[in-house]
Amino acid sequence: MVLVDTLSRAPLPTEEDNRTGYEQAHLTLAESDSRLPRIRQTFADDEQMEKLEEQTRNGWPDNARKVSELIRPYSKVRDELTLENGLVCRGDHLVVSRAASKVTKQEIHRSHLGVRSCTKRAKDTVYWSGMISHIKYFVSTCTVCK
Repeated sequence: MVLVDTLSRAPLPTEEDNRTGYEQAHLTLAESDSRLPRIRQTFADDEQMEKLEEQTRNGWPDNARKVSELIRPYSKVRDELTLENGLVCRGDHLVVSRAASKVTKQEIHRSHLGVRSCTKRAKDTVYWSGMISHIKYFVSTCTVCK
């Protein structure tokens, strides 16, 4: 009886609840408008991001083997990928190409915090395939931190 009573009092999802997530993702990208032209140029110059954008726009095949090897690692999260203002996002995180990940890792580790802080900072804003292991390696090989 307690379960039935609890469920009957649970609020039903509303259209406003669904819209909040979209607005949050949109606002996250808008906060750094000064960086958007540089990010867009990086996307345009990167074959991996170009293919990822095209695949996200046109839809993904059921079989991951039919996807270009360049973007195959992203097929695991294909249902979470969207296009926002011409940029590929995973939820409210900007998808970064492997080519741009080096600069991104440097920016995330600029204050020379440890692995835990850097991975948390990255998880809050960006995504690329293999991100956590790349950040761990990057921080562990930082000459300033040693």
